[in-house]
Amino acid sequence: MHKSAYEIGEKFLNRYWAGGMESILEVGSLDVNGTLKDFQPPNSEWVGIDLVPGKGVDVVVEKSENFPFSDKTFDLVVATSIFEHDPMFWVTFNEMLRVTKDSGFIFLSAPSNGMVHRYPLDVYRFYPDAGVALEEWGKRTSPNIKLQESFISERDGDHWNDFIAVFSLSTKSHLNKIYKDTPASNIWDENNFIESSFREKTEDMRIMDQLLIDKDFLFNQTKVILGSKSWKITSPLRDLSKFLNLRKKSWNLHR
Repeated sequence: MHKSAYEIGEKFLNRYWAGGMESILEVGSLDVNGTLKDFQPPNSEWVGIDLVPGKGVDVVVEKSENFPFSDKTFDLVVATSIFEHDPMFWVTFNEMLRVTKDSGFIFLSAPSNGMVHRYPLDVYRFYPDAGVALEEWGKRTSPNIKLQESFISERDGDHWNDFIAVFSLSTKSHLNKIYKDTPASNIWDENNFIESSFREKTEDMRIMDQLLIDKDFLFNQTKVILGSKSWKITSPLRDLSKFLNLRKKSWNLHR
């Protein structure tokens, strides 16, 4: 789990956990470079499921099989950095909906960009409107599903941009949204797209654009310097300096 996914997951647990809640299901819970269980609310039950046994895994499940839990069991269901590896993530999402209580919430974090990282496969990236699409898909089995918020987070010390989405199983709004203090673009607040957050280009593309601007600036400045009188006048001094530096290295080698 990378830094931004870890920190945004903490925000979700702090803001969407409420009095009267009891249980949390983590889908894809194997501890790989960190786990959201670090932020488990006091006196809560945390159950972790994954395809393989290991640290953080309480129950091993078969790929694309139903979760071994009754309907409407958990208050919160979280899945971080697993949907990009899931060949049929929509099946997994249906199961997440099924086991969430009517008053509960689902948290989803998945890369919107980034290098190929097979575990064992790497098959998807999630674009800004993926939350709207998942809401539409989810209504086939859970008519009251509601996208509370979704956004693309800005990178935080690494190369990842995360797609984040929070869903509820009721139509009631949740006011303490994560995006409000998280650097992000392409933000959906329930059914409303925040137009001021729109970014047509990904952060990778914006960084590349800036690098091209910097390259052109340095190239033009270099042309100006090379064409200046002072550069031509000081050319003998630069040649002498290069000669002395080479001789100094030679002298040092033979001391």
